[in-house]
Amino acid sequence: MVIVNRRLTTLLLAVVALVATVVTPAAATEADVVIEGGGWGHGIGMSQYGAYGQALEGQTAEEIVGHYYEGSSTGQINDQVGASHFLAADATPLWVNLLADQTIFQFEARNGTLTACHAGSGGCKNKVNPGEVWQFVTLGNGKCRFEADGVAVTAAGRCRGAVTGMSPTGAQIEMSGLRPTRDEFARGTVRLRTPNAGTSFHVSLEIGLEAYLYGLAEVPFTWQSEALQAQALAGRTYAAWRATAAGPTKQPRPSPIGRRLSTPRPAP
Repeated sequence: MVIVNRRLTTLLLAVVALVATVVTPAAATEADVVIEGGGWGHGIGMSQYGAYGQALEGQTAEEIVGHYYEGSSTGQINDQVGASHFLAADATPLWVNLLADQTIFQFEARNGTLTACHAGSGGCKNKVNPGEVWQFVTLGNGKCRFEADGVAVTAAGRCRGAVTGMSPTGAQIEMSGLRPTRDEFARGTVRLRTPNAGTSFHVSLEIGLEAYLYGLAEVPFTWQSEALQAQALAGRTYAAWRATAAGPTKQPRPSPIGRRLSTPRPAP
């Protein structure tokens, strides 16, 4: 389910700073307290703590998002874009841009074995075992290869690869170059694609729309269920909006390091 609002041209998900001021009476006593606040919120989106407070007051998820996205309603994605749209038809329609314009991508397997795939050089037969330090590197001639502990594993080939095998109950991938505590992934497939014939490459996470929500971590899971559902509605809508705006066949856009939603499906 997503939020539908025909009057909004953008839906950006961020914490909105709250400004609260308690005005003291002219004859204030020592017991009076003045609270002042400020911030740099963009003014568009949903306050997580505001949603939590509304949930405590008994409001539903639909009522909460309706408060922050005035004039909106909720609906099914299929009803909005059609069953044949890539968001509805593709099991993993999102590509989240993790790292842009890299020449070395370093990663390790945690709690299980992963598989490294290299287009044109051995396919998906390279096992990434815990304790090994793997890299996907450019070689300066438009070619790339995988290395493990400094030793070449695949021959020089196209700067196109993938790392598969992540599971919430099995192996995870830990990546260098991302913020600590935000550098491990247990879902999706890591995709490596070059936008410039091998000079550098982007690192993206291919993932399903629902699985994408597990990685948001915007609110504690112990909060009221209606607040969590409101966050899921906002997050799902943001992802669907960004993916639809990018289209199904564009290359990932360069972006700052971080888990930022980019384009859904790079061209072959």
